[in-house]
Amino acid sequence: MINLKSRASRLLPALLALSFLAGCASQSFHAEQAANIKTIAVVKPLDPPFLLGANGDWANNGGGLLGVLTAEGVKAANAGKDFNVKFNGDMTAQQVTLGADLSSAVQAGLQKLGYTVTVVTLPAEQPGALSTDYSSLKGQADAVLDLAIPAAGYAYRTWNPYEPAVMVRAQLTDLKNQRVLYSDIYSYARRHSGGDTLLQPSGGYEFRSKDAVFSDPQRAANGIRSSVQPIATQISTALKR
Repeated sequence: MINLKSRASRLLPALLALSFLAGCASQSFHAEQAANIKTIAVVKPLDPPFLLGANGDWANNGGGLLGVLTAEGVKAANAGKDFNVKFNGDMTAQQVTLGADLSSAVQAGLQKLGYTVTVVTLPAEQPGALSTDYSSLKGQADAVLDLAIPAAGYAYRTWNPYEPAVMVRAQLTDLKNQRVLYSDIYSYARRHSGGDTLLQPSGGYEFRSKDAVFSDPQRAANGIRSSVQPIATQISTALKR
């Protein structure tokens, strides 16, 4: 049996360190640089711990959405509160598999654009981190679309309800010369602090309190899942030639 408390205690500090990646610059896709890209390997990302976050002033949170989720979780863990352990356990029990769902949705979107696409798995040091070694993919595809999910869960801003909050990193790299052809960070959330592409939640998955989130884990899980298609569509649209 997986010890969720132990897993959360190990991953939360690592995710907090990753929060500074929220400010990384994006790079638009230039079709002329990718004229020879016909086949793409899409990396299936690891699922992060599912967190509940809160912050009264998102603009002053240096880590953006990821900082909001991780900072609140670390604060709660330090105070001896286990609500994130419970929430992560609830979402795991609901079989929320963001990594598998997102990579499949992106694959479908890219195939509609005429690319030949396979989904692959690469070693990752921790959830939210892109791979640092694509050598095993050489000869299998022209480019690799690396995906990572630094944060996923629910967050609220003062006087607003809890809503789904998911962050995804995407980076397309030419496997022949290791040139980055495109990169972006997507935040599926009501607000963000800038530096990423904001996608507003579709609605229907708001909760008035933390207790309300815990009272309906199935709806909470579906709220997190609702981020998959909008993000996948944005990534596919970005890679249209």
